[in-house]
Amino acid sequence: MQNYIRLLSYENAMKVIEFVESLDNYEDYANITSGGVSLKSTEENHPKILDFLKSLKVRFELTEKHPEAVNKEIVSNLRNCGIIK
Repeated sequence: MQNYIRLLSYENAMKVIEFVESLDNYEDYANITSGGVSLKSTEENHPKILDFLKSLKVRFELTEKHPEAVNKEIVSNLRNCGIIK
């Protein structure tokens, strides 16, 4: 399954990437992408990765949308509400 993680610091993003790479499954993969971390994981390891993310005790967003798409939606919503021009 392909997911993206937003709102992590670079340091925490690297911790997640190292954790994913330490899993004994060649199908699990994570890397830095524009605005977050790209995460490809098996259904078996997905809960382990989520538990690791929670153990960092920081805010994060796990989504199926690329971080750039989420950013564009946020800006569009702010414009539609008249908060920004």
